Amino acid sequence: MVDDCMSRARTNALSTRLLGLAAITLLAAPAVRAQVSVEFKVAAREVYANEAVLASLEVHNFQTCEEPAFPDIEGCTVQQRGEGLNSRFTQIVGGRITETRKRVYEYELTPTRVGTLLIPAIPVNVDGQTMKTRPVRLTVRPSNAAELFFAEITIDKRRVYIGEEVPATMTLWIKPARYGRRWRGANDMLNRVWAPNLGPFPKQIANANDVRRRRTVNGVDETFYAFDFVAEIPILQVGTLRFDDSALGIAYPAEG
Repeated sequence: MVDDCMSRARTNALSTRLLGLAAITLLAAPAVRAQVSVEFKVAAREVYANEAVLASLEVHNFQTCEEPAFPDIEGCTVQQRGEGLNSRFTQIVGGRITETRKRVYEYELTPTRVGTLLIPAIPVNVDGQTMKTRPVRLTVRPSNAAELFFAEITIDKRRVYIGEEVPATMTLWIKPARYGRRWRGANDMLNRVWAPNLGPFPKQIANANDVRRRRTVNGVDETFYAFDFVAEIPILQVGTLRFDDSALGIAYPAEG
């Protein structure tokens, strides 16, 4: 009886060890790689002439991948944004390991004319073979950007002289976009502004607490957010006072 109990105890212990080894073997099984694919995505299918739209080329589940050569597109300029960005994701379901990998190349597309824009199939060399994205067709509409976002520089004096410092104001006008039945707030719209260089103007807003103003555009009186940036401009030479080094843009939201 004692021998039988000891035998069963040894058998149970052995079974436990074998189960443990089986579990370890299961977890160490090789990962299954998902299917290789390439895809080209554009942020919107309706775009505007002379306004950039973001696009991306995604390569999924590859081992090796060469940087795509973006084709020339009639009626559109293309600018790549940095290098490809990599990401990896591992999922374990029922002891089965699935591993997915992605590389994303980002671009800015700027249509130069109204009409239909066709983005052709883009070849990508993946794992030693050439794969192609599906063609993408976009509708390009006339731009109304000048009615939504513009800047003005004003100087109070009609004549200035060398050696003077003249107060100048750059006003950034933004028409608020609608969100449902409400207007988007001033801070929301301002946060969408891209301003890498304001020239001689500081980035501090002079009228932060009072930005609502009325403005007539194309014969229509409308509400705008107007942000003032004030600077003292030194007059250093004879001629026309220019502000060519200022650069501004906005990611204007679609109304929804």
